[in-house]
Amino acid sequence: MSPQSNQANQRPEPSYGSQVGGELPPRRHRRGHTKSRAGCKNCKRRKVKCDELKPVCGNCIRFGMVCDFSPISTQHIPVKVPSPEPVEKRKPGRPRKYWSQTAVGHNDNDNVDPELGSSSNTLSEPSPSSMALSPAELTSPLFTSVIDYLDLMHCWTVHTAASFGTGDVWRNQVPPLSFQHPCLCHSILAMAAQHSSRLKPLESERYVVLAEHHYELAVREATLQLGHLSLDNAQAMYGTMVMVSFYYFARTPSPGDLLVFSDGRTVHWMPLLQGVKYVLQTLGHSAIFHGIFSIEPEQDESECSQDTTSLGSPSPTWLEPLTELAQMIEQSDHPFSPCYAQAASDLMHCYQATYGTSNNPLSYNDGKFPDIMGWLYRMDDQFILHLQEKMPVPLILLAYFAVLLKSLESYWFMEGWAKHLLHEVNGILDPQYTKWLDWPASQIMGPDANSGMDIYSNHCFETTTGMIMPEELI
Repeated sequence: MSPQSNQANQRPEPSYGSQVGGELPPRRHRRGHTKSRAGCKNCKRRKVKCDELKPVCGNCIRFGMVCDFSPISTQHIPVKVPSPEPVEKRKPGRPRKYWSQTAVGHNDNDNVDPELGSSSNTLSEPSPSSMALSPAELTSPLFTSVIDYLDLMHCWTVHTAASFGTGDVWRNQVPPLSFQHPCLCHSILAMAAQHSSRLKPLESERYVVLAEHHYELAVREATLQLGHLSLDNAQAMYGTMVMVSFYYFARTPSPGDLLVFSDGRTVHWMPLLQGVKYVLQTLGHSAIFHGIFSIEPEQDESECSQDTTSLGSPSPTWLEPLTELAQMIEQSDHPFSPCYAQAASDLMHCYQATYGTSNNPLSYNDGKFPDIMGWLYRMDDQFILHLQEKMPVPLILLAYFAVLLKSLESYWFMEGWAKHLLHEVNGILDPQYTKWLDWPASQIMGPDANSGMDIYSNHCFETTTGMIMPEELI
């Protein structure tokens, strides 16, 4: 082979930047990123991205799983079960093609029905060893959460649903609706857990943890749904709001808690109440009050008197003291008098719906939730702001509202709230104003309440500094 052919077959040498006249190609930099390993265990196991929101991540809410961010994930009570029989250890070798043969009991010598082309022997019952769960599986968060769900739903069906009326709406019709809307499902489970904490005092702490867990999930999911209100979820949102409101009462009242605001914790149910108000304003009452929430016709007066005459307690003498307070507010020239006057007028309507008047008294043994809670529902934003600022007149009206709450104490979750509100208002008001609490105190605490000058027998009362006129309350 000639030298020329050798040169032709040789590959040209690559040119490098180090050669004369060469330039290095621009170096490409990889874009940096931050990889988080702080996701919950459920998301890691499912190999999906966790949003790492606490106390419960979004994926766990969506799939109804117990998130290990939540305190409940470490507070499950182990289920006591008998130890399963030891399972025969497999020998090394190829895996069986039909791994379920041990449970089926198939035998090669079985007679085969020629017409059916299958074994004529019936399948034998699975052996206990093949069906038993291991101790690790029985105490896993997934298994115990299923048991908790069943336990709470049983309590709801048997006990808690009956708290909300004699019909079957909450017992039989709301649960199927809740299976389609997680916010409603978690809200009824939260109420059932609070009820269980009272029915089973020895396990009270465990059920309170469960209740708070489901309450957090319900509020979080409902808050997300507020931005997607429609005819499809209007009833579920209404049911959730009702349950979240009741749940707030079911908690033990804490210092600084005045229903519409609290010094110690967030009042979640007020924003949800505003959400339902938005549903009614945009979609109309028919979006909620149909189907399972159809409004039942009211009883006529004869039926009411028959049912409640012997059971009812005397209607409190509310008209005179509350009228005096309302007139004082209306006669004031304070810039916020119209706001206070509207709140007082709404409160008087609630009293009339609950107790009637002297000419037409009502003698219900229990108050009506819609009539009483309507005052909170219609409460003006400015009035709420002044309550938060602890202005005297809004606080006094709240003390009068506490008398209505007293009529609801036949419900297990309302116990203690009337006295609590009266005590809180009395502690906040300046001593010169506490005489205005005489009548509410007499109705809530009984005839042994501290007596003083009737707030409606004189339009002013004496203090160490002189005469305090009603207008100075505002």
